[in-house]
Amino acid sequence: MIDFIFYAFVLYIAILFLRDLYFVLNPSAKKRFLESIQKEKERKDALAQQARPSFKEEERERLDREERRTQNELDRIMIRDADQQSDPYTYEIGQHANEALAIRYGIVNQEKKLKEGYVRLPASGRLSRQPLKDKIWYENSNTIRLKKTRKVKDDMYEVILVDYGNRTAKAIIEKGTEYVKTFYPLNEDWFERHAQLEMVLKGNGAFTLKELAKFHIDKTVGV
Repeated sequence: MIDFIFYAFVLYIAILFLRDLYFVLNPSAKKRFLESIQKEKERKDALAQQARPSFKEEERERLDREERRTQNELDRIMIRDADQQSDPYTYEIGQHANEALAIRYGIVNQEKKLKEGYVRLPASGRLSRQPLKDKIWYENSNTIRLKKTRKVKDDMYEVILVDYGNRTAKAIIEKGTEYVKTFYPLNEDWFERHAQLEMVLKGNGAFTLKELAKFHIDKTVGV
């Protein structure tokens, strides 16, 4: 192996020597050779320059992307804060508003959770998906999709709960926020007619949303 490398090196040196000798005897050939190398370099540089956007192009593309992001954000905020919305918007919601929705409307705002089930095959040791082994449970949702239909007063809006049979409700949403603070009943006399229900259930952490919604149905439906 070492001999092969040595002979290859000697051959390389010999080729360089013969080339230089040829150029000494033929200066014009050397000139053409150097010119061809320079032209090839210029050609590669030109191709690389064409393939790479110029600084101005890169800057313009960056500014365009920022402008689109800014405009998209402005459009989103405009939709969020509109008194009337043509499409549903997803707002954040906390425990208080979820409880108010359950007590005053009998609606349980929860989301389905799934942990996929697998079993390990004895022969291969590979995990195999087994839907019968799935674990399913529900958690109180921290978002809710609704559509404003009109402004009632101040921060109160009449809304459509698009994920709950398009039921109508009254929501308190402060302008400039992503948050539903609470839900008010549709009828003004709710608090008078169901004062005891409100007193017992509101802020009572002992009940789940499902239980609160059941109280609403048991105590108010048909009353």
